[in-house]
Amino acid sequence: MFNFSIIGGTKVQGKFKLEHKNIYTTLIGDHMIDLREADLSGNTSTKITMCKLIGNAKVIVPPGTSVDTGGIVLIGNKKDSIESGPESSGTHIEVSFNSLLENLEVTSKD
Repeated sequence: MFNFSIIGGTKVQGKFKLEHKNIYTTLIGDHMIDLREADLSGNTSTKITMCKLIGNAKVIVPPGTSVDTGGIVLIGNKKDSIESGPESSGTHIEVSFNSLLENLEVTSKD
């Protein structure tokens, strides 16, 4: 999946099939990706890449999901707060966040 916008954000939630590679790019705006109802079956490894100049990003995963977070943030921070629990699928999610200004949060709750 590839998504691009100049000004504005992306909100992905509900029931959908998560692809192996997912790219979200915007100049100014926020991304919110909620994977709690997504179909994660069939993917043993999934990559979510978010690139932006200014804007926050939040990725919500099911509790117990295996997640790696990386990327470059010049001004801002990256925060992981994933609750332990039975893993809902065998999927490993890699989140890469590249931003000039703002924050990334990967969590298992709202």
